[in-house]
Amino acid sequence: MGGLIMKRTICNLIKLIKSDLIHDMQINKDVRNLVLCAYNHYQENERDGVDYLFDINNTDDLKCCIDGGMTTGEIAHIYFDVQAHHHTRFFFFGVNYKVPKFVPTNASLCTILEGSIDVVLLHVFAYPYANEAYKNLYSLCVTDYMVNEELI
Repeated sequence: MGGLIMKRTICNLIKLIKSDLIHDMQINKDVRNLVLCAYNHYQENERDGVDYLFDINNTDDLKCCIDGGMTTGEIAHIYFDVQAHHHTRFFFFGVNYKVPKFVPTNASLCTILEGSIDVVLLHVFAYPYANEAYKNLYSLCVTDYMVNEELI
């Protein structure tokens, strides 16, 4: 199966889904979290974690940061800044970020996710059941839509 028509159809579908997701991420925290999980899975598995978004409230993320050289003082600083509402609980750290780079607002988080949403959606469509993150986003974008619109 292949051909130019199929390629255009998939690209057009991705554009439509992208548009809806961008809108929904702005207003729905659950959608934003689904996209974030798929984004992080993509970053971790396809890009060796280069632009992975760490969460100060996720112990696995903190273990990874400590293994990458982050100090407990830096972790404490991030935690207290989050508690004081200076920025979101998300930050970059690692290859391109020798010191933590904070994501200041949820709008900034959405902008970061939007920047990679095309390639993430392509991976979600290519491998919808490869992992929970892709499966959940696929279910939202395709399965739930088909059921809600009574296509099946």
